[in-house]
Amino acid sequence: MVHGLQFRKRLNAEESGSDAHTDMVIWLIFNIGGDQVLLTLLIATFLFSRKIARHPTVLNVCCIWTLTGIIASLLWVCPSDQ
Repeated sequence: MVHGLQFRKRLNAEESGSDAHTDMVIWLIFNIGGDQVLLTLLIATFLFSRKIARHPTVLNVCCIWTLTGIIASLLWVCPSDQ
């Protein structure tokens, strides 16, 4: 029986290994570039284009995906250490 969420402690440089910096840079490029830049351009295209018609569900999924990327970036920048 689970009594609550269990969070792991944050890793330090020794525990994360030698490739951690490269992995983090790649993750940030995909997260910021894909979620926050490219999806925002796609949403703007859906909203302002008169010829492109998409189902509202597609627009909703793109907006939620962008919001999730922003929240993930904020959690990376401002972690809640207890």
